Amino acid sequence: MSMITIISALKEEIRPILETLTVKQKLKAGSGTLYVTDEYHLLRTGVGLRHAEDVLNSYLSSYEPSEIINIGTAGSIKDDHRFGDIFYIGKIYYKTDGQFIVLPPEQNKTGTDPAVLLTVDQPVMNKSDRETLQRRFNAGLADMEAYALAKICFKNNIKFTCYKIVSDLADENTEDEFMANYKMLSKKLAEYILKILRI
Repeated sequence: MSMITIISALKEEIRPILETLTVKQKLKAGSGTLYVTDEYHLLRTGVGLRHAEDVLNSYLSSYEPSEIINIGTAGSIKDDHRFGDIFYIGKIYYKTDGQFIVLPPEQNKTGTDPAVLLTVDQPVMNKSDRETLQRRFNAGLADMEAYALAKICFKNNIKFTCYKIVSDLADENTEDEFMANYKMLSKKLAEYILKILRI
């Protein structure tokens, strides 16, 4: 039987989905949390590459999902990627070594061009770093987990899909912008994902 697992770094990013479902079990998965429903598994990893790796590997030691969907917020490092925009991710770079993973374009259900995502080890919080990263990788968005999740899925032959919503402009105002808006943006993205899944 096929099973879809939705993964996010923060509980707030999957909370709007959890509120539409009946959670049958709440379990530990490494340092994260697994919420089991009849429709989906929802997995909270915590922030950062290492947390993402630990939690997903722990989860996969017990379950065999047919598809993993990573959702969450991302900082914009490209001027035409605006606050509140939702993107299907078509390519994911890892900042430290420049390695990248390309996701199949046929999985894109947004009706817009796929975005390039850069996974970083620390938040991008100033304009100088933002501009440097944009030039180096030609990426539009930055997050802290997606590359690790995609790499594990590819290694295990699991379909991987990724959607991100712009929460901040990756500059000196990042922290304030994120804290002020992430709950509202998480709700918007969750509603979008549920609509896609139920088409």
